[in-house]
Amino acid sequence: MVGLGGRFDAQALGEMPSNVHLFSWAPQMEVLEHADVAILHAGVNSVNESVVASVPMLLYPFDYGDTTGAAARVDFRGLGIVGDRRDTPVAIERRIEQLLTTDDFRRSVSEMRDQFLVYERENRAVGEIEALLP
Repeated sequence: MVGLGGRFDAQALGEMPSNVHLFSWAPQMEVLEHADVAILHAGVNSVNESVVASVPMLLYPFDYGDTTGAAARVDFRGLGIVGDRRDTPVAIERRIEQLLTTDDFRRSVSEMRDQFLVYERENRAVGEIEALLP
């Protein structure tokens, strides 16, 4: 499944293989519930949603905004792989296969999800902000 984010015309992309489905928009959290790997541009929201769904990521960040930093953190934490925007289809396939067959990625992203849940349960973000207030 490929979400086009309302930015591309599916027709302009030409014929797709039978197992590729293009959508102008899709409910990402619902899709992630069924995904084994997410291929993303490394936006913070998408990275967080992938962690919450315990889905390892293949990231292709843009050269601006927060995506390169988010991708670096995903790589550092072992939550996924940062690809090269010049990757060939074969290289992309190899990266996906690595994510699917290396247990460390799924384990790391599940451990990070557990930490997210602890922070949420403890309301940690609110506590940190309140501690800064006079």
